[in-house]
Amino acid sequence: MFKNWINSQGIENVFVNYLMDDLRDGIILLKVLDHFKPGIVNWKQVSNKKNRIFIIQNCNYVVDICKDKLKAILVGVGGIDIVDGSVTLTLAVVWQLCKMYWDERVGKTNEEQLVAWGN
Repeated sequence: MFKNWINSQGIENVFVNYLMDDLRDGIILLKVLDHFKPGIVNWKQVSNKKNRIFIIQNCNYVVDICKDKLKAILVGVGGIDIVDGSVTLTLAVVWQLCKMYWDERVGKTNEEQLVAWGN
């Protein structure tokens, strides 16, 4: 569902085949964030280098934006969790983004309503 949700956004140069692998460098998540809230990402802080330290910085930036600017509830989630492909914690990030997206479009809903819609 999350893969299809990201792909349905029509974001330029974004297509997810396998969620955990494709989100590991943070770039797609940053593009999703910027699409969701234009201007929220300072692209000067983002690195396209494939060195692990730069990838971790990108993913830390994703988590920082989610927590600080979007006020997402991400307890115990760090950028390293996305880089390492932690399924549970990566899904937590994407779930929060998806939930905020739908809250903004259809009004505040509870998680039960969203899960029922997703199913």
